[in-house]
Amino acid sequence: FLNVFSGGSIDGMVNIEDIYKLTDEKNRLLALRADCTMPIARVVASKLDHYPAPYRLCYDQKVFNASAMQIEGSQCGVEFIGADDIRADIEILTLAVKSQKEFFDGKFRIELGHGKLFGVLMEEFQIDEQTALKAREFIEQKNFAAIQAMELPEAIKLLPRMFGDVSVLDSYSALVQNSRVDEILCYLRKIYDILAENGCGDSICFDLGLVHRLDY
Repeated sequence: FLNVFSGGSIDGMVNIEDIYKLTDEKNRLLALRADCTMPIARVVASKLDHYPAPYRLCYDQKVFNASAMQIEGSQCGVEFIGADDIRADIEILTLAVKSQKEFFDGKFRIELGHGKLFGVLMEEFQIDEQTALKAREFIEQKNFAAIQAMELPEAIKLLPRMFGDVSVLDSYSALVQNSRVDEILCYLRKIYDILAENGCGDSICFDLGLVHRLDY
């Protein structure tokens, strides 16, 4: 159903204009799948509630985006739903590192960001929704010139440049000096430290400019 992708606020949802829409025999609005995670969350909520959490699921499905150069693509991934502590992130990232080592023999890097960072900055600096949408687009594209031209606090303009090894977390913390941001950065640092203890540290880098529109 279309409302799986378009319900709620603009933030965190698929742009309605990017979705292929159609109707069924009951005149209900349907959509070609634009993302995999949200439909899976709907299945978990409606069909798996009698099974004990957490849920470990995987998928390999077609997705469609009307505005993309490649209209039809594939999403392959895993979902860990029903656990809200750091162990879930560690399990998923360890799985990612081990699976990539099987294919690429250590010649890869996994970039980490945090889904809440952009939203926290928008709230802290009281950025209006339209400006936030435009900033998100420029940051995701790493369009340095465009984001610099916007009237935004320096902490936001710096996001597309904040990528590299774990020292990026300390650098951004020193520049921003915000308790809510520090909480996010400390969480990322804790993840890195645990992964490093497990021998996965060399495979991890950071990009604080990962601000995909789907920020679930």
